Amino acid sequence: MTADPGVKRAPIPFNGEMLRWARNWRQRSLGAAAKRAGVTPDVVERWEQGADSPTVRQARLLADLYERPFLEFFATEEPSVPLPAAVPDFRRRQPLKYTKSLFTFPGNWEGTLPATRT
Repeated sequence: MTADPGVKRAPIPFNGEMLRWARNWRQRSLGAAAKRAGVTPDVVERWEQGADSPTVRQARLLADLYERPFLEFFATEEPSVPLPAAVPDFRRRQPLKYTKSLFTFPGNWEGTLPATRT
């Protein structure tokens, strides 16, 4: 069975605001989205405004580009996406310097001095 060329496909109810949110959340440009979907940036802008909608294939390509679930494009509101927690910086700003220990050792013991910051 083949599709009748005279029949226009029913628009898929993608939420244009969610398309825009996902693109901005992943910091992608209209040009990058258009290139991935195989259209012009004006077409992607129309999708985001709700004037038109992408095909399922194009929406899946955008979901991959934006690193978001495909079904999120049907949502009515933005999801709460927690930002990653800051990772502490454990790199040393200054190299360790070896100094004399504050401990007294019995006898003439000359062991390895502990590393301390000065």
